[in-house]
Amino acid sequence: ACAWEVSPWSECSSSCGAGVLRRSVMCPSSDATDCPGQRPAEEEQCYAISACTWQVGDWGICDSECGSGRRTRNVSCLSGVDADCDLAT
Repeated sequence: ACAWEVSPWSECSSSCGAGVLRRSVMCPSSDATDCPGQRPAEEEQCYAISACTWQVGDWGICDSECGSGRRTRNVSCLSGVDADCDLAT
């Protein structure tokens, strides 16, 4: 009797945020009806934060021409979720 041949899962396709794990699945006879049960999944969702970094924009113009004022800049996590960068650092 044939059995599904399944390779190990790949690494997550993303190292910061949502991605996909992939593997090959085949029936040795090349006829899926020869292998019992449902065909195992070839893709699975994954989420990684190992390479999440802060994206820091340029400083804006000071809001005061005389005396103390404020300058702002945009800071965001590459994944779009700030907590991912907090956990990755």
